[in-house]
Amino acid sequence: MKEILFYIIGAFLAFALLQGYIHYKITSGVQAELAKELLKTQNDAIAKKALDTKNYTDVIAKTQEKIITKYKTIKLKDETCEAKLKGLKDAMDSYFNTPNSL
Repeated sequence: MKEILFYIIGAFLAFALLQGYIHYKITSGVQAELAKELLKTQNDAIAKKALDTKNYTDVIAKTQEKIITKYKTIKLKDETCEAKLKGLKDAMDSYFNTPNSL
């Protein structure tokens, strides 16, 4: 009778340990999948920011080029009134009549 009681207690302990082991494996598997998913999301966000940074630097370079061409120095070679007037007109045109003004 004592022997059967020990077998029953042993079986319950083995069942409890097996149940704990299964619970541990399921929990660790869920956590691993969650970690993978979070890492993928984070990597996607980093890649998007890298693309945004590249686009931003391209836009800045184009903007600086526009600013340089918009405010270019116009040198007068002729000192006559007509030449000065034409130079002023060119300066005004380059400032106000740019096709892609900022």
